[in-house]
Amino acid sequence: MKDLKNLSKSFLIGIGIGNIIEIAISLLLGKLTIGVPEFLNGQDSLLKARIIELILYGSFGIMSFIGNKIIKEDNLLKGSLLHFLLVAIYFVIIGFYLKWLPDIKTALLSLVFFILIYLIIWSIIYFSTKSEIEKLNKNFK
Repeated sequence: MKDLKNLSKSFLIGIGIGNIIEIAISLLLGKLTIGVPEFLNGQDSLLKARIIELILYGSFGIMSFIGNKIIKEDNLLKGSLLHFLLVAIYFVIIGFYLKWLPDIKTALLSLVFFILIYLIIWSIIYFSTKSEIEKLNKNFK
């Protein structure tokens, strides 16, 4: 039951992050964007396209949730690599499906940015957790 609750939270977090990214892109472009026109035009309706996008954004959260389970059950390096691969593969597949990545060159460039962002987030979490563990160990002494 706890996993279902956390899975639901992760899904909603994925939707939230996806929407924040869309808002940021809209601000950069100076106009509202809710998806790539090539993807939107390929759907029966804008509503259907939007629902698909939201489900796929939420699924990013689910992929991360699953990846976190892997990290906790394995050694940190192996778990982190498996987590990264899971999320990166999902990113590329969804990127092509939603037409974010129109070609291989764009996909590779996006993957480089994805890796950099992943490493930054991973480092922040790692050093934050390490600091908390050090504080706990200090309190036990």
